[in-house]
Amino acid sequence: MKRRSCFGVVFLFSAVAVCLTAAPGTAQLTNEATIGVGIDPNSVEMQLAPPDARYVLSIAGPNGFSFQQEFARGDAPTLSAHSADGGVLANGAYTYELRLIPEITPEIETAIKMARETGDMSEIEELKAEGAIPRFAVITSGNFTVEAGTILNRAERELTADPEDTLSANDIPISAADICYYDDLIVDGSLCVGFDCTCNMSFGFDTIVLKENNLRIFFDDTSTAASFPRNDWRIVANDSANGGASYLGVEDSTGGRRVFTLEAGAPSHSLFVDDGGRVGMGTSTPSVEIHTVDGDTPTLRLQQDGSSGFAPQTWDVAGNETNFFVRDVTSGSTLPFRIRPGAPTSSIDIAADGDVGIGTSSPDYDLDIDNGTSSAANFVVRGQSGSMILQDQDGGGGAAQHLVNAGFWRLRGLDASLSGQTAVGMTLDLTDSDVGINCNSAADHDLVIASGAACTGTPRSWIDAGSTSFSTSSSRFFKENLTAINVAGILNKIGQVAVYSYDFVDGPQDRIGLVAEEFHQIFGRGSDQELSGHEVQLALWMAVQQLNERIIELEALLLEKNQ
Repeated sequence: MKRRSCFGVVFLFSAVAVCLTAAPGTAQLTNEATIGVGIDPNSVEMQLAPPDARYVLSIAGPNGFSFQQEFARGDAPTLSAHSADGGVLANGAYTYELRLIPEITPEIETAIKMARETGDMSEIEELKAEGAIPRFAVITSGNFTVEAGTILNRAERELTADPEDTLSANDIPISAADICYYDDLIVDGSLCVGFDCTCNMSFGFDTIVLKENNLRIFFDDTSTAASFPRNDWRIVANDSANGGASYLGVEDSTGGRRVFTLEAGAPSHSLFVDDGGRVGMGTSTPSVEIHTVDGDTPTLRLQQDGSSGFAPQTWDVAGNETNFFVRDVTSGSTLPFRIRPGAPTSSIDIAADGDVGIGTSSPDYDLDIDNGTSSAANFVVRGQSGSMILQDQDGGGGAAQHLVNAGFWRLRGLDASLSGQTAVGMTLDLTDSDVGINCNSAADHDLVIASGAACTGTPRSWIDAGSTSFSTSSSRFFKENLTAINVAGILNKIGQVAVYSYDFVDGPQDRIGLVAEEFHQIFGRGSDQELSGHEVQLALWMAVQQLNERIIELEALLLEKNQ
């Protein structure tokens, strides 16, 4: 077994925690960041450099076990296979991944936000080239195995494939001096390489066998000229540590990164590329460029981990028999976007010019709604305390009307469940452009304000184009408790109310009119802030009546004098 250095740092998280073991070759992250890991059945020892950096730890294990936690600067977490309440991690292999979160200066953070807003990433690429923002995430990963509440960590090296076997003379591993051939070597048969190869072993159909407890194939490119490629690579089969992971991996040995891993136990056709270049995940018969098959909600995760300076954010794109959805994992796994099975074609359709169609593939307006049937089309806006509906009320031929064409529309309220609608609202008859407020039928004037029933009912007020005031229902048949009003000295009171020219504060300028406070003080009606034109008209009406009484009196006096 290969030896590793151990360092003393303890990890702590959650109710059930775990211990870690690093795979050989993962200690070097970059020239500036390193990690060393050592374990025994009861403890973990780890040292991080830089020790005051922020890290994100992710752990995956059997039965869908998944855990992630960020460690703040200077944290020293402790991990155990046992929780405080006696819980034990399930038996099986676990994989951990530790990511360095770089410290970003306020200047770089501002540049990042600007790049996101404008879409211009040139400055960000320059910062990456200068090393101010990491070009690649700084990651280390490793594995450990839990068995009956114990983390496996025996250091003994296996001498043979099975140490309990009784070795015959022909089975004793051969140890001899190196043999060098300075010409081509051709083997007419199969080839076995490794400490545990034996004489007369059976190859079956295998042409080359690597046989020992540390299986590696190293590609050492000895090119020296700078213009020639010279990166070194290694194919790795399984961790060397007991309790480590079983996998087949491809390692960028020069960069110190394992770039490809196939873990033991993966299901058939976890990754399959057919002769047409189509990639299957979970299927050997991909029918499109990327084809994913799973028994429960196949999911694509898009995780921005913060390693390039941008704020961490995770999204899931997934689908099942209930819906296709986008999940905002970072914000509490909300589902801001969902499509239900069976939704018709072009339920939402965005045209090349930015027009959005709902139910139409050829929208002609910024928002174009077409339910595709001859039934009335409704537009609903729902709120927490109620909703409103813009409803096509065409009851004639049954053909759906559009807002830009002739038709009768009603805007009214809904309750939160959309099951109850207010009886009245606002009506718009696009045939003649009549508008009704607080009523539920077609208006018979340009603008009608009704009292909560038909727009033609009473009482109501209305106005037509060219009118200078509203007409209102005023028959005595619509009124009760009639009492005549007589204001003594009405002419003198009107004489005390001045007419002003004025400008509104933050409003229209150069106006002529009365002041509400003076009218209210003299007549004792209305508000000292607002003025009713109707009451002003009635005051003038009473003044005319009083003036007419004086004229009659004067005429009577003149008649008496002339007699």
